[in-house]
Amino acid sequence: MGDIRLTGVNSIQSMDQWLKVLAGNLTGSNVTGYKQQRVEFDDVLSQTMYGATKPEGAFGGLNPISMPMGGSRISAIKTDFSQGLLAESTRQTDLGINGEGFFILSKTPTPTTMDELVFTRDGSFRLDYVVDGQLGTQTSGKFRLVNQEGMFVMGIQGEKNTYRDGAANLPGFALDPPASRRSPSGDGAKIAEFKQLTNGEPNTSPSFQSYLFKPIEIDQVISSDVALARNTNISDETIRFDERGGLLVNGDVTTDKAGNKTPVFVALAKFQSREGLARTSSGSLFSWTPAAGGDIFLGAAGSRVPTRTAPTAGVGNTADTLDVGFDGTQVLGRRLEASNSSVNTTLPEMTIAQKSFTASVKIIQVGNALIDDVNNLVR
Repeated sequence: MGDIRLTGVNSIQSMDQWLKVLAGNLTGSNVTGYKQQRVEFDDVLSQTMYGATKPEGAFGGLNPISMPMGGSRISAIKTDFSQGLLAESTRQTDLGINGEGFFILSKTPTPTTMDELVFTRDGSFRLDYVVDGQLGTQTSGKFRLVNQEGMFVMGIQGEKNTYRDGAANLPGFALDPPASRRSPSGDGAKIAEFKQLTNGEPNTSPSFQSYLFKPIEIDQVISSDVALARNTNISDETIRFDERGGLLVNGDVTTDKAGNKTPVFVALAKFQSREGLARTSSGSLFSWTPAAGGDIFLGAAGSRVPTRTAPTAGVGNTADTLDVGFDGTQVLGRRLEASNSSVNTTLPEMTIAQKSFTASVKIIQVGNALIDDVNNLVR
């Protein structure tokens, strides 16, 4: 009779966890960028109480002892990373990803390890102004793109004048942004490898360009001298992002304090196994773990990732091959990705879980009633 009750106990524990996961999905159905979780079950058929032992001298070995258990248990809780609906927003700084990848957020302006980075599909961003200093009648500062919690949105910024020659490509759109496949290494998963990237083109001017992995920011210089003023008219209406995630101010790429064009793109990350990311308390933010894979694809929307291949026999140089990185991915301005958890599907599933929980309680009650009947017979 105890076997029946153990079956109920095992199932109750599983149903309790299932209900908690569903409650989280129900709460997250209104959270931007939230990814629902799915519960997978296994049958609990038996439990080994003692393992087998081999014969020792004149004594024979012991056979394994297994006890029937019954019921079910949770084998895995997996995150569903399917695309959520991209809804329109009223802010230019709100961004949505159409395709694969995650926005990269940093807890500090100069991150050095993976512990300082988080990854999200929630593109609810805003501009935050920081004053650098003041000299006479000239004031300098910068607008940084941050999320609602104040974390820095990471981007890929080109070196000065990294743009196509103007005549045929006015107003000087940026060269295709780079992409790379990098492995965090060392204690604390250092990210020094991310700090500088190249677009994989030959080192011949002006094709070869370098880019920096850093927070997205717009330099501003306010001066009584019009020639020295830079980006004085910055607002939600004067900036926008193209489908590559390129930042445009008044229709052109950004300029630094010295007036050099410095194109900026929103950085995206992609992992070998996104299921290995750890969900944070926020629900829509994820942190990197080794289970996500050693290689991280870092780049801008639409870029393909070059990787180095071993030299072919008889050929001295290595060759570049292209892995599909963010090919086909778009970063859309004035869009936010809704949760992929729906009340319409979560509530029916929660009803099934509640019924299963009640049935498991009934199994225990039946087992107790049977034992009471046996005890009454002894009297």
